Amino acid sequence: QLALKPGQLTAIEALIQDSKSTGLNHDVAPALTDNDLETMRVILQNRGITTNILRLNLEQGVSIDIQAEQVTFGQWVAFLEEIARRWQVYPVQLTLQASDQPETVSVRGSLQQSLGTTP
Repeated sequence: QLALKPGQLTAIEALIQDSKSTGLNHDVAPALTDNDLETMRVILQNRGITTNILRLNLEQGVSIDIQAEQVTFGQWVAFLEEIARRWQVYPVQLTLQASDQPETVSVRGSLQQSLGTTP
């Protein structure tokens, strides 16, 4: 579910396309650990993003629940790109809502690690 400006939508669509091609031409990343989650927390903080919720969920595969308010959209996309590269983690359920402030969104969703097989 998205409520974004056209340029923001294009950036998210590119991430979705990347997530669909993952596993076809990438090596398998090791399963996420609590240490990886802490590394993600540091990456978010370095990008000026404070999360209300950032939790590793191992009940249905390897996923991360996340929620943050007043996030700079460009920093959010850069975070998603970085965790996709490092851990093959992609959004599977995402609610982004643009705020009245330029380039600022609220984020709520679930990110999942792609644990496909090596080619």
